[in-house]
Amino acid sequence: MELENIAAYYCLFVDTCSIMHEKANDFFYRLAPILISFKKQIIIPNKVVIEIDRLRNNMKLVTRDAAIRGATILKDYKDYNLIDVRGEKSDPFADNVFLYVFSKFRTQYNLALLTQDKSLAMDILALKKSKAVQTSRKLLVLKLKRDGSISLWKDDYSSISNTKEPYTNTSITETKKFRLGLKPIPKKNHYLKTNEVPKEGDYIDADEFGRLRLKSIIGAGGEGKIFLTDSGFACKVYSKELLTENLFQKLALMVNSKIIINGVCWPVALAKNLHKEFVGYLMPLAQGSPMQKCMFVKPLLEKKFPHWSRKNLVQLSISWLEKVVELHDMNILLGDVNPLNFLIKSDQEIFFVDTDSYQIEDFPCPVGMANFTAPDIQGKNFSTFLRTFEHEYFAIATLLFMILLPGKPPYSHQGGGDLIKNIKEGVFSYPLGEKSNKKTPDGPWRFIWSHLPYKTKEAFYKCFVNKEMLNPAQWLDLMRSYKYALENGHLDPDGESDKLFPTRFKGVSTFAKEVFGAEDIGWEKFNCDKCGKTFQLNAEQANKMRNVPRKVCKDCYQLQKMENTTGEMIFCSNCGETFLFTISEKFFFNQKGFDKPKKCKKCRENRKESNSSSILLNSKTNRPASQSNDSLWVLFKDIFKSIFE
Repeated sequence: MELENIAAYYCLFVDTCSIMHEKANDFFYRLAPILISFKKQIIIPNKVVIEIDRLRNNMKLVTRDAAIRGATILKDYKDYNLIDVRGEKSDPFADNVFLYVFSKFRTQYNLALLTQDKSLAMDILALKKSKAVQTSRKLLVLKLKRDGSISLWKDDYSSISNTKEPYTNTSITETKKFRLGLKPIPKKNHYLKTNEVPKEGDYIDADEFGRLRLKSIIGAGGEGKIFLTDSGFACKVYSKELLTENLFQKLALMVNSKIIINGVCWPVALAKNLHKEFVGYLMPLAQGSPMQKCMFVKPLLEKKFPHWSRKNLVQLSISWLEKVVELHDMNILLGDVNPLNFLIKSDQEIFFVDTDSYQIEDFPCPVGMANFTAPDIQGKNFSTFLRTFEHEYFAIATLLFMILLPGKPPYSHQGGGDLIKNIKEGVFSYPLGEKSNKKTPDGPWRFIWSHLPYKTKEAFYKCFVNKEMLNPAQWLDLMRSYKYALENGHLDPDGESDKLFPTRFKGVSTFAKEVFGAEDIGWEKFNCDKCGKTFQLNAEQANKMRNVPRKVCKDCYQLQKMENTTGEMIFCSNCGETFLFTISEKFFFNQKGFDKPKKCKKCRENRKESNSSSILLNSKTNRPASQSNDSLWVLFKDIFKSIFE
């Protein structure tokens, strides 16, 4: 947490002795990904680079090794554009450069210096004591400890020569948690005076970030517009009718908390127009595409992430949950768990946006989607009550389900039905052992569900049916176990479990047989006589299918079923009643060269009473001598129904 705060809010300068510290590798390679995420650099005077290069030829082995180690760090940081070298060869000593820079710019920027030199640290800290210069900007002086972590230098002006141990136990203060909300703040439409809402090209004031220019619009919605600023941060500017006292108080609370979670676009400063009137907030810039638009439709998922496997989906779940755990640890509820509010760059880079709607203390989250709303708060006005962690756990389980079964809501099932009613009644149609309502949605979903680990399926079943919720930390453990199982081949023996969209049910792996004594339940493969593709049935279904001369897959069965229940309505010329001329019958009539019938089937049968049976038995085989596709359907539709429905 400490490094994220420093990277986000400070210009970080580094001295020679810190780069040559024995634990410098541990620190700087831990800092690198944080700098990348915030698009920041460390600042080093040119004199530091020259000094390290000179010390690489030092006669003392310890000094020489430390300088070589420091030079390697500088090179790596330069390769990744994480270092900004300032100054000329003619500059004075590095210490004097630091004192000059910190004296000149400490009223304009938040400055931090990493040094092991106590004399320099005390000189820099003494600048804070100057009564001639008053500023709201912050100044930190840090040092590396023997374990590679960082701490603050104390404002200690006692004799330096008497100090044998330069390291102290002073740590950077951790961000405090929000208190839990007690009663929702009533929604008030007390509008703030706003003379002007900034637009593209205008300037805003953003507290310690200074005056920034709104360069271009990168997003727009019902609440306002989001701009890219010349600082690299994003700025949300609200529509004038939304600028209320409640909104201002909530955002001020969020900004003052100084929460930094990598990838969470938390408000870092209030944005004001040039009249000093509140108009919005500054936040880190998000990257990637909304989850809803890049993951929840199969062609889009395969196009956006063509090389992804199921391991990537599980890793994405882990990355998402880690941020949720951090937010919950701070007593923050997302409230509106909406796949449009999560931007995906990779399976390890996910950005949380629209954080201004989060539930903070007594400020409720005023919005939500029915899909992600717990049963007991369906239909309620979200701005009138405070959500609980249990409510959030339901939303978390729902989104995880929709990540693992890309885009499929957990309460979808054959026959549809009212979504809210399904949620309230726990109509979850995915089986757990013998527990099943036989309404699992058609398509790849039953295969994906089959390939999930049993504990994961059990957790979903308990949540959506029994209302027994897991917290995000428990889900995190399950997802990490799931990833481990995929990486080590503990699921399907042929690797089918790692496919985004498996095409068959899960087999039993050698690991499952050896460790758990699992038995293969006897999946059997058949070739569809109509479309030719291979399909898979369990032992019970396979026994029934063997009795069917013409074997068809589920897709062809559904098509045949549709063909025999839809078609053209015709008036019978004999009895005057209407009858259905099905698609299947039409195909048969066309195949035989017949015109469509003018009489219903009953009237045709009465006319041909002598030939009432359409099935002629062969005296030797005691089986039908000839059968049309339609008559086969009549004979075996009950068997197909017991297999596929």
